Amino acid sequence: MKIKNLSISILSILFFSMLTFNSCKKDFDILADLPETFTKKVLIEEFTGEWCGACATAFPRIQTVLDENPNTVFAAALHYSDPFSSSETHSIKSTFGISSFPSALVDRYAFGTSSPRVPLLTSQLRSKSETRMEERVTLGIKMETEFVEDGNASIKVFIGQSVITEGDLRLTTYLIEDEVPEVNQSGASGNDYRHHAVVREVLTEAAGNKINNMDVQDRDFFIRSFEDIDISGYDKEHLSVIAFVHYYDASDKSKHEIINVQKVKLGENKDWD
Repeated sequence: MKIKNLSISILSILFFSMLTFNSCKKDFDILADLPETFTKKVLIEEFTGEWCGACATAFPRIQTVLDENPNTVFAAALHYSDPFSSSETHSIKSTFGISSFPSALVDRYAFGTSSPRVPLLTSQLRSKSETRMEERVTLGIKMETEFVEDGNASIKVFIGQSVITEGDLRLTTYLIEDEVPEVNQSGASGNDYRHHAVVREVLTEAAGNKINNMDVQDRDFFIRSFEDIDISGYDKEHLSVIAFVHYYDASDKSKHEIINVQKVKLGENKDWD
């Protein structure tokens, strides 16, 4: 009889242990707090260069739209053929056929034309950003970032979908820096000009990294980590991360629409919203 009671007790302990284990698993389920819908956020990408005299007065027009839509509209400045340019920014410029400076893209959306390029005018940036903000989206982004040893940083990007989005989806991630001193900005009124939202690193491929394994269920997620990012050459107090999910079509530059975007100050986290 004692052996039987002992067996029952052991089974009871195992049963309650399994319940506890399952409960812990649920607590760590990234989908547990995934919203049904997300706030549609917008990215303005500026194409600029220090050799461009007209570019010195262009970013304030973007800043006006950012100020009108805090935490909803973000900016990234892609420099071409100056000290802040890179092979990735050259590739992005070529993809969208940018031939005049300054120029801009709003969510890489074509707005019914063959090219997504938008004149860099405050009224155009404002109206097109407002149009994009009206989109209902079922895909969102959360990020976890931290500073690590030896002047490095790590970034983790979570992409969640409450409804699976079909198509060739890509993740592009930028490391951007604000308050960057000019080297030789043409058209600036003095030598104390500061650049904003400078794309310092394109952490993914220029065309974005293909998102896999997001079509197996109604709700799904994808995680991409970036480790040991060298930030020793930048002012870490002015660094942020912009991550966005977009469509990709190698043959048609009008089909690269950004679905959603998120921004976080480096060293901080940003939850679903």
